[in-house]
Amino acid sequence: MNVIAPEGSRRVRALYASLEADVAFLAEAPSADPALSGIAAAFLAGEARLLDCRAFERWLALWDEDAAFWVPLTSDGSVGADQALFFDDHRRLTERIWRMRDTSAWALYPPGETVRVIGSVEAWPLEAEGEIIASSTLSIQYTRTQSQFVTAGRQVHRLRRRGDDWRLVRKILLLPAQSGGTPHLGWLL
Repeated sequence: MNVIAPEGSRRVRALYASLEADVAFLAEAPSADPALSGIAAAFLAGEARLLDCRAFERWLALWDEDAAFWVPLTSDGSVGADQALFFDDHRRLTERIWRMRDTSAWALYPPGETVRVIGSVEAWPLEAEGEIIASSTLSIQYTRTQSQFVTAGRQVHRLRRRGDDWRLVRKILLLPAQSGGTPHLGWLL
């Protein structure tokens, strides 16, 4: 029988609470910080470019080791109580990138193409030294074998300053249309 150590359980509960707090923050957020919003906009544009160019290994290199990528089924979902489309840590993101290159993954081969459009970027400083939270709108068009799928929503990023660079700590995709279904989800990053 596997038993989670109390310290591990505490860390997991803290992560869940932090992810939900990042989403809840948006409803009460003050006016965004213009300088941080510019930094976040440049980072998010670069992230979108790497994903659209299928530079997945470079994208994965943006993430810190304590990464969390959450795509709830609904915008008011609970990470600890509700199902999610994704809830990945760094190890799982690494596996996902490996799968994107696997030619036996028939739903991803031949590979499709994505175009991400990022807009309405806002950012705020967090109490944690060197961290910011950023919110933006997102539209993704996915094209594969002459079929198209388009979805839109909001993304919430938590970024951490490491020297002269910014690192991805958290990414939350709030995509209302996803609960209605999609051809498959392997392309969604």
